[in-house]
Amino acid sequence: MHLITPLKTAPILKPKIWGGKRLRLLGKQTESASRIGESWEISTREGDSNIIISGAFPGKTLRDAVSQFPEEILGSRLSASGFRELPLLVKFLDISGRISVQVHPDSATAKRFGETESAKMEAWYILDAQLESFIFLGCREGVTKSSFLTALQKGAPETCLVKMKPRKGDFLLIPPGTIHCAGGGLTIFEVSQNSDTTYRLHDWGREEPGRKLSLEKALSCVFGEEDKPRLAVTTCASRNQPQGAGASLVCKEFSLEEVKLNRSACEVKLPSFATVTVASGSAQIRAGGAQTELSLGESALLPASLARVQISANSSATLLLCRPNTPANSNR
Repeated sequence: MHLITPLKTAPILKPKIWGGKRLRLLGKQTESASRIGESWEISTREGDSNIIISGAFPGKTLRDAVSQFPEEILGSRLSASGFRELPLLVKFLDISGRISVQVHPDSATAKRFGETESAKMEAWYILDAQLESFIFLGCREGVTKSSFLTALQKGAPETCLVKMKPRKGDFLLIPPGTIHCAGGGLTIFEVSQNSDTTYRLHDWGREEPGRKLSLEKALSCVFGEEDKPRLAVTTCASRNQPQGAGASLVCKEFSLEEVKLNRSACEVKLPSFATVTVASGSAQIRAGGAQTELSLGESALLPASLARVQISANSSATLLLCRPNTPANSNR
């Protein structure tokens, strides 16, 4: 097995109607006239794969590297299961406006509608929030498909949804089939299964090309065959944790861990690949006799062949570490 050093990637910036300029604070070089809503940090999606900028294979796409060295990068468990791309997608979001009221399908629903991608479980870590920021997550108690449709016809779907006041350091788990929306100046780190399938129920009167509503499909995701919506939502707050005692969120598809360092180091074991992103400060990754520097907002993929790496910070830093769990629920 070849020993592959950490793979630092260049971000892929995506303009969105609800985006803004906040990702500049994470070092993203946005054009002055562009409203950037997403920065894809770690992706092997066809046509949207990051370019490797340091480590092994500089200039090669992450997709090509994983396809060429699946066992070394993904790990034996994932490669033996037939994976030739990452089962996870990692990105930053700048929600300066409002995203659509939307839902992601589970695997059974996606298959029923002929989608080529499977389910999309996703998790959010709130990097920054304003006084006016909000998140709607799941339907309020007593909401039915009929009452929700009535609210949609009135242009007020939010009256049926649970409103949350996000704060910096919050974790949110958004399972497939959970209706959600957010806005008001949020900066978010997102990790999800490798799927980009979204069904919109309401888009606040916007009529932009490529932003069609998929009401029938979305309602099927939210309500299924019953008249009761899915309400399963898991939250975990990391605020007020002592130094070095970051919080984490774990589901069957992946884990998201907050790692806090202050002139200290930690060891990360790699039974399979992991990704690391700097949420504050800066960090150094030591592995395979080499050192990789990560500044604020930068990300790297840690190949499984390294077995373990040491990550250190010369001052206070917050890192976000993502790992896959079971291969059965991700795309191949």
